[in-house]
Amino acid sequence: MLRAYDAWDTRPLVLPRPTRLYSLAPIGVGTPMVESLTGYVVRLAEAHCVAAGLLYWKEIRTLAGKGNIFTFRVTNGNGYSTHTINGLGAPAADFVRVLEMLTGRHNLHTLTLLPWAQVLPRAALLRRARAWCESCVHAWHQAHHPLYEPLLWTLHAVTGCPYHQRPLRHVCPHCERPIGPLDWRSRAAYCSRCAYTLVPPALGPVQTLPRPELLWATWVASACGETARRCSAARLPAWERPPRAHDRAVHRAYQCR
Repeated sequence: MLRAYDAWDTRPLVLPRPTRLYSLAPIGVGTPMVESLTGYVVRLAEAHCVAAGLLYWKEIRTLAGKGNIFTFRVTNGNGYSTHTINGLGAPAADFVRVLEMLTGRHNLHTLTLLPWAQVLPRAALLRRARAWCESCVHAWHQAHHPLYEPLLWTLHAVTGCPYHQRPLRHVCPHCERPIGPLDWRSRAAYCSRCAYTLVPPALGPVQTLPRPELLWATWVASACGETARRCSAARLPAWERPPRAHDRAVHRAYQCR
């Protein structure tokens, strides 16, 4: 009795172009919780089992034309301002260019504010230290979701989480010190100064704000989240502006800080 077998596919196998670094996919592209570029560098270093500083020093530094970026001090603001890597200026453009070259990705500009360079004001956009929502980090850890740093948390105007309606944390719960946006020992959901985890073992009582402040913080976070979503959805032409209501919301959020 004859038996039919599946035919072999003899077409040449097309392999993707090899890249210097892993072609790590960003998290949250097209959503309000799109990943930040500094957070992407941290996750890329973890994927290669090296420190973020070592990855930068060996692979990124020369191509980006930068020196020692780990001179930044959160307390006095001296040194290289690593928070500008998530912004809309030359540091962000340089890091995007180099990381896209090394990973073969073509959408890393969406992890910064570069798509809105002709729309958003440049003053006081980004905070100088990391901030995070303990509820988000705890939920991701419980669901075995990758831990990362959204672009939304890097915005200076955002003081609370729009999903859990609780203030963002600004200092490590263990050493009680602020954490730089990108340090030599940066790890996702870890303090780069004392190396303790930022994932709470259990969520304690939520620090509440007066209702007017809570409503304002939630509205600002939602408006900025919409900005982050649009940044990651598509690059806007220089002449295009967002809807008038959204434009007022974002600008007012930054001006009121």
